Amino acid sequence: MDQLHRAAGEGSGPADELVRQVSRLLSNLAHQASVVVVSSPEQQVLRSVSLMRAGVERILLVTVMHGGWVQHRLIQGERDLTGDELEKISAYLNELAEGRTLPQLRARILAELNKEKARYDRVMGRALSMGARALADTAPGEVFIEGRANILEQPEFADDVHRLKRILRAFEEKSVIFRLLDRAMESRAIQVSVGLENTVEELPDISVVASGYRQGASSVGSIGLIGPSGWTIPG
Repeated sequence: MDQLHRAAGEGSGPADELVRQVSRLLSNLAHQASVVVVSSPEQQVLRSVSLMRAGVERILLVTVMHGGWVQHRLIQGERDLTGDELEKISAYLNELAEGRTLPQLRARILAELNKEKARYDRVMGRALSMGARALADTAPGEVFIEGRANILEQPEFADDVHRLKRILRAFEEKSVIFRLLDRAMESRAIQVSVGLENTVEELPDISVVASGYRQGASSVGSIGLIGPSGWTIPG
């Protein structure tokens, strides 16, 4: 488990594909279902912000986090901006974004909008206005699940169709998985819960072995194994 969450937290490839590979490897090694939860980008520090033309009246805002996660947001109604202005706006937003999370960047943008100088500098004003609109919504985290078929092979579940359906249905609910691995999110120590010890009432008959992983000082997410409550936890 330690080697795997180091790989998830320190890999240099595209973050989402790396997480899928780690989750798949963990599931194959343990012959159980594996889950990786990635915290909301709201909690991650920004690496860069860039803007590019995506249509006559649409601009694509791309935010890259230090954990490797990339987020895209479309901004509507920006027909008259030139390529040169987009470059200047990107540079200005990058300056504001450096070392900040998305909520911190939003707060900085709103503070800058209230300053007098933003009212007479066209490019600065457009940058702040576009940034405020594009960053208004909160993005959820991500959940990656591998090895659902391993659940079907567990005799504890295969002999009880109702239990099996309840577990597979819970796997489809992102909020349930977030709650299941929430305790491990802020910890690098391995967390173990068996049966009724886990905090999700929809899944009273499973075991969870999970650990958080980090990118530098920031919590990025958690990774875990899910099996029947009588499952022998691998060493």
